Amino acid sequence: MIGSNRPRMLSISLPHVDWWNSWYSGFDNDPQRVGDLVSQIEAACRDAGRDPTTVKKSVAVYIGFGNRPARRTGGTPWWGSNDEQVERLRVVEAAGIDEVIGILDPIGAESIGKFGEIVAGFRGAQ
Repeated sequence: MIGSNRPRMLSISLPHVDWWNSWYSGFDNDPQRVGDLVSQIEAACRDAGRDPTTVKKSVAVYIGFGNRPARRTGGTPWWGSNDEQVERLRVVEAAGIDEVIGILDPIGAESIGKFGEIVAGFRGAQ
């Protein structure tokens, strides 16, 4: 797996990797921007002589639970109801993402449980 969006690193790694990943800052944690990023990665695959469909794609998304961010990682978490979170995940999936990595804020048993509810809602809605 390569975790970069930079052209030089992509040109070096894409001929060899099975997976590509972006941290949420690579698309400003905006589900609407994931499609543009995927298009860039697919173009980089073609430039590297690689069929884009042979590289799995994943992104880390920053999801907030509570009243305000507890992390000092920068960026704005996704806030909202489970239904709103599921809709954001649908947008990310439609952009061509195969896997999502949840960066939960705060990280703890309660937020893990809440994220599990979101994932169950996403899977049930498909």
